[in-house]
Amino acid sequence: MAPNYVDMHVPTPDGNRMMSKLEAADEGRSFWPFIASVVISPDEASMRLQLAEIRSSGCRHVEVEWPFTLPAPTSTEILRFCAALEENRLQLASVHLYGGNRSQGDDGLACKPTKRAVFDASLPAIAEIAARSGCTKFVCPYGQPDPSDPASVTHLAAADSVAGLAHLVAEYGGEVLLQPAGRSAPGNNPLRTVEDVCAVVDGLLRPLGAENVRLSLSQSSLRHDGVDVLGVVRRFGTRVGRFGVVEDPGSIAFEAIAASVSTAGYSGMVTVDWSRYLCGRQVPPIDGSMPPDARSRLRLGSLHQ
Repeated sequence: MAPNYVDMHVPTPDGNRMMSKLEAADEGRSFWPFIASVVISPDEASMRLQLAEIRSSGCRHVEVEWPFTLPAPTSTEILRFCAALEENRLQLASVHLYGGNRSQGDDGLACKPTKRAVFDASLPAIAEIAARSGCTKFVCPYGQPDPSDPASVTHLAAADSVAGLAHLVAEYGGEVLLQPAGRSAPGNNPLRTVEDVCAVVDGLLRPLGAENVRLSLSQSSLRHDGVDVLGVVRRFGTRVGRFGVVEDPGSIAFEAIAASVSTAGYSGMVTVDWSRYLCGRQVPPIDGSMPPDARSRLRLGSLHQ
């Protein structure tokens, strides 16, 4: 039987929150407080090598794209994945869920009534990943609706799917993250802006009892749309569960991120693309001007706020 959330977590020394047992084992050591976002190979040997490299570079937390080829992996496949994480003393911070067959144009299944069976097929695996790894963040790709479906049908179908997912992961202390595609994104994804996502969350998901759905923000997408990135973080900080940084880590505005934490109460995950900027080198040191309290909140609060 897979361990539950309580099995995977212990109280912090001050007793104010729960932390994973992997965090507890490393308590007092110096690690990069941000999260390596990576596409993991489904091949077991390659997966273990990737995770070992991430760990050796100084990262402790990892975010992964769906690490299996199918929406419904076997328990053996899930166990191998979770064992590889534990072997490399990595805490799984977030998983981007199965988004369909990209070669067929899929980039999410939530809003497609005809793909509901495929969406639901991944739910047992999501529950097992949450139970075995202690992961509490699940990024759900909304997808592009069938042009023949009325908008009302699309949103109601998506709300039902996402709400079911939210109720499932809530049993493990988890939350669902929805990310705006961006105004200039190709296709017809109806969630273009932060406001679009908030409208769906407030108008459709909360009435279904899905209180654990938050925003995932992409720095590159917001910038491409000409949006004031830090302004968005300040405005929606308490609703954001993930902030993805896609630029050279040497130029990440750590001070600005820390300022946003202080002014907006944001303590969600900050992820950096592993394959583009971190692979093969040590993670950069944290700028000494970052306030220690903000640094601590990013490190310790990132997975549990």
